[in-house]
Amino acid sequence: MTTLMAILMAALVTGTQQHPYLGAFLMIVFGVVSFLVGFKQYRGYRILADAPKARVRSMPMGLVHLQGKATGEPLISPLTGARCFIFTADIEEKVKTRTKSGGTTWEWQTVAGDDDLKEFHLDDGTGRVLVNPGGAEEGINLQRTFYCEIGKDGHFQSVRPTPGMPAPTEQAVWAWIHGAHRRKLVEKKFELEAESIKGIDPVKAKESMIKVLNAMHQIQSLGTAPRMESLGAALEGTSASGLRGGPYHVTEECLLADSDCFILGTCAENPDAKSDEDRNIIRKGENEKTFLISTQGEVKAGRSLRLQAFGLVLLGAALIIGAAALALNAAGLL
Repeated sequence: MTTLMAILMAALVTGTQQHPYLGAFLMIVFGVVSFLVGFKQYRGYRILADAPKARVRSMPMGLVHLQGKATGEPLISPLTGARCFIFTADIEEKVKTRTKSGGTTWEWQTVAGDDDLKEFHLDDGTGRVLVNPGGAEEGINLQRTFYCEIGKDGHFQSVRPTPGMPAPTEQAVWAWIHGAHRRKLVEKKFELEAESIKGIDPVKAKESMIKVLNAMHQIQSLGTAPRMESLGAALEGTSASGLRGGPYHVTEECLLADSDCFILGTCAENPDAKSDEDRNIIRKGENEKTFLISTQGEVKAGRSLRLQAFGLVLLGAALIIGAAALALNAAGLL
């Protein structure tokens, strides 16, 4: 959903001036999508607020609301070496971009990164249940484990380590930036889907999509979703790695092993059960799509969902009104 919305907005930004009617159509489509996503987020907020907590020992099949500790055999995060079950690590680079007036400006853009996740067990003291976090990409809240600003010379300009977490050295961060990261999922999806958009200059569309994903990152940073932006290699003039030399912002976030978290998801029978503890599994449901995993308090997570919902609904309304104005203007009626 995130990628589809970004592609539509990229086409909108690049197509409005060249084809106003196409721009108006895309604005309506994106407005409707924004409305739907906003109402979906609000529904998740209402379900979180209304669903009673269950215990693993007595939980029913279907939608459940659980709280406990994330346990199991963890992953190791790429920068801090944290034991975790989900991690995202992002590289932002300060790059020069063109403005509408033909000038240039410097902006921070997410250009690369790394992420991974694996199944874990939620232990609430009455029992353990297997959790498959796949499918919860738009409903996962993670804990920041490291942040730094690093210059073109490879030296830290600012470091904000998380208390209790080992901070990586300058050399380790620099080496990871220039070779260890591997996430390229969004670029590949864009290359496949953007070609189907007719009448749009591909270079301008890619540049627009970078801006859209950065704006969506700002919306997502209100609460729940890990970032999936990684389009630097698609920009004109970038190197094969998608980087231009820096300076960089580097951020790592994790769902730490043994951390307290709450889960709102669907309890179902596990077809691949290997033990009594794995007979059931918490995952994204086939009918009920709400799936949240958060280390935040439930009040804070609910507030974030509500803010996102209202923001997306307002954005959808603004786009639909703007589409009508654009179409009327192109027809000479405004």
